Amino acid sequence: MTANTLPYGWSANVRSDRAPTLAGEGASIHAANWDALDGKYGRFFDGSAYRPDNADSPYHGPGENTPVANFYTPFFESWPIHLLDPNHGFDADGWGGEYWNNLVDNAPETFWNEAPDVIGSLPDSYKEGVRNVVRDWFEHAQAMGWLDTNFQIYLNHKYYYDNCAALWILEECSTAEDFRAVGAFHEIYRQGAALANAPDVNWHWRIDISDRWGQNYGRLDNLINFVVMNDSSTRWHWPNIRYRNTLNSVRERWTWYGTGPAPQDSGLGHIRKFLQAWAQGLDGGVPYWNNYDTSWTDAEPLSIVYSGNDVPGFGRYEGAIASTRMKLMRQAQQIVELLNLLSNRPGWTRERLTQAVLDKYSDGDWDRSFDGLSEADIYRLHSDLIVELAQEDRPSRSMIRLR
Repeated sequence: MTANTLPYGWSANVRSDRAPTLAGEGASIHAANWDALDGKYGRFFDGSAYRPDNADSPYHGPGENTPVANFYTPFFESWPIHLLDPNHGFDADGWGGEYWNNLVDNAPETFWNEAPDVIGSLPDSYKEGVRNVVRDWFEHAQAMGWLDTNFQIYLNHKYYYDNCAALWILEECSTAEDFRAVGAFHEIYRQGAALANAPDVNWHWRIDISDRWGQNYGRLDNLINFVVMNDSSTRWHWPNIRYRNTLNSVRERWTWYGTGPAPQDSGLGHIRKFLQAWAQGLDGGVPYWNNYDTSWTDAEPLSIVYSGNDVPGFGRYEGAIASTRMKLMRQAQQIVELLNLLSNRPGWTRERLTQAVLDKYSDGDWDRSFDGLSEADIYRLHSDLIVELAQEDRPSRSMIRLR
């Protein structure tokens, strides 16, 4: 479970401490200085932030010395080169990016009819400059030993957002043109990665999509490897995972997003959803999609971390306070970790273990739901998994035979 915060906004403002300082322009642009990023975030990529001898905040417990699993990088359509750059931006040799930006805001039908195709209208200087900085990031991460964090490239913008320079809907795509644009950018990013001498660095080429996944018409094949779909879509599209990963040479990891149980709801919703997603073949999820843009004090639907100010019965606590919902998510995640451990044991596979869990604990519905799972069932499942993991030589068959 990772808290992942996007380092850029709609107006293309990138946090200075989340990116290297750049030098040059166009085809010559490159990463010039990494001090700010290294000094503030490097500890999370090498695990030293979670060491017992960390002078700032000593830590001892689960995840000790472990780097964070995921981290948004600042790459998007307007970094490291702005999409509307007059010399290196979209259609820089024609009308210019500003012309098309004004048109898509004020006369979108005209834009769609007249705008040049995204693939042919990004100047070579834009492509080369972006490839340079992607390569720089990869090679810097390799040199620093940041090998256990999945660095994510993710396009978050929609042309109709206020003060946004994107010319397409790049998150929750609506049309084939949107998917084509996402694919065009990720192709450039992958080209930059291919130039890097960084074989051990891990990346997520990510897209967040609502309910139109099938409309990419193959434009994203072998480019995207991390798909975040809305909850209602995964309920219908999850059977496609096995076929996508059979056809593509690049394996896709599928996850879901959508608000989790509210503060007044039953905490059982977490384990029920986590189990269903795991049984469907998904690799994770984003239950609370925007839990930092909250009051930090009230039990709002998206607040899972609270301020340490005015803690009832305590006063002031120097730090953030994990909500009960976060702890319930941790309980659910721990069971998923046991499932993953067992699925990798000799005699087991994920499909075999999935069927065993479905036979004993699911509702028996086609969407592999666990809505009837009780609190007692959670502890029974936990015990079942511990017993199976304790088998030294071969898996016992008790869990499969029980109904």
